[in-house]
Amino acid sequence: MSGFTGYGNENRRQNEQKQCIAVWQERWQTEYKLESEGNLLKI
Repeated sequence: MSGFTGYGNENRRQNEQKQCIAVWQERWQTEYKLESEGNLLKI
C-alpha cells in the first residue's frame, strides 16, 4: 500500500511540474508577443 501512495505522490509532483511549466510558457509567450508588437510599432 505504501508503494501506491508513493506513486500517487510522484504523480502529483509531476502534475505540479507540468502546471508550473505551462504557466511559464504562457507568461513567456505573452511577454514575447508584447515585445514583438512593440518592435513592430517602432518600425
